[in-house]
Amino acid sequence: GPGLGSLTLGLLETGAEVVAIEIDEVLANQLPGTVAERMTGAAERLEVVLSDALDVKVIPGAEPTDLVANLPYNVAVPVLLHMLAICPQWSTGVV
Repeated sequence: GPGLGSLTLGLLETGAEVVAIEIDEVLANQLPGTVAERMTGAAERLEVVLSDALDVKVIPGAEPTDLVANLPYNVAVPVLLHMLAICPQWSTGVV
């Protein structure tokens, strides 16, 4: 998940559209405000999905092309395999 948004802000700074999957409801609800406060105009390029990454069936928005994640070691492989299964078109993955 995006947590407090450090990586998310960096991705948005490049002009990317970001779909962030966060399991923690408090953090998921806080992230849009953090982005709006620190990066005016980028909030419309962020979509936050409140879910466990392993439960996501479809990534909302335009067809994703890249996966960028800072994953906990204990779930990295299951999450990557699941995301590849639902989004086989990914051309880049940075974990």
